[in-house]
Amino acid sequence: MKTLKIALASILFAFAMVSIASADGFTANRIPIKVVNLDLDRVVSIPGLIEAMYDQLDKDDFQDGSQFTYVVEVIHNGTLYRIRGTKLQWIQFFKQKINQADDDFSSKF
Repeated sequence: MKTLKIALASILFAFAMVSIASADGFTANRIPIKVVNLDLDRVVSIPGLIEAMYDQLDKDDFQDGSQFTYVVEVIHNGTLYRIRGTKLQWIQFFKQKINQADDDFSSKF
C-alpha cells in the first residue's frame, strides 16, 4: 500500500511538472506548413496577400542596385509565400501602394 501511495504521488508530481513546463507563455515561432512559390503577377489572385505584403515588406530592401530579380517571403494565413519579381515589377508594386494611398486621401475631402 505504501508503494502504491509513492507511485501515485510521483505520477501526480510528474504530471504537475509537465503542466507547468508547458504553461510558461513562451511559444516557439510556428513554421508554416505549406510553402507556395508565386510570381508577382499572380499575387492578385489570393485575397489578403497584397495587404500582408505591404505590412511585411519594406521598399528600402529593393533599393540595392546589384540584383535584377528579388525573391521575398511573406507569411499569410499560416502559409509561406515565396514571391519573385524583377526590380521593375517591385517598383511598380510599391508605386501602386502610393497611388492607392493618394486616392484614399483625396476621396476623404
